[in-house]
Amino acid sequence: MRRPAFLRNAAQILGAGSTLIIGVDLIKLAEVLNAAYNDKMASPAKFNLNLLVRINRELRGNFKLDTFEHHAFFNRERNRVEMHLASLKRQKVRGGRARLSTSAPAKRSHTENSYKYSVESLGALARGVGWEPAGAWTDKRKYFSIQAFTFAG
Repeated sequence: MRRPAFLRNAAQILGAGSTLIIGVDLIKLAEVLNAAYNDKMASPAKFNLNLLVRINRELRGNFKLDTFEHHAFFNRERNRVEMHLASLKRQKVRGGRARLSTSAPAKRSHTENSYKYSVESLGALARGVGWEPAGAWTDKRKYFSIQAFTFAG
């Protein structure tokens, strides 16, 4: 769902006089984000590879997880971390009715985006669909934010 659509839907569901509280990951140095999404514990990699686990389970796929690797990087132009899966070899895989042939290992499949905001950019996005900023709080490093918005209706 597009971000403005989410805020519009929240306004429609919650109605006039409501308050919406959102927690967001703030824009930070690319090095910090790249390290977080490519961590030694491999948590984001496991999350990303779970897409293939679900295809295998729910669509009777035949993806071999050990033949794919996780890639994540911060796209500064779009203020998002992009996650990709890359096949380590050429292979034919199945998921539901789809039959896929993976190309050379350098080819990646874009699987997810994790958008980052500034307090100001989220406020502007919310104002654009009728929400008014009511408060914003950040941690000491300004890595994360909790923001409150009110909807007049």
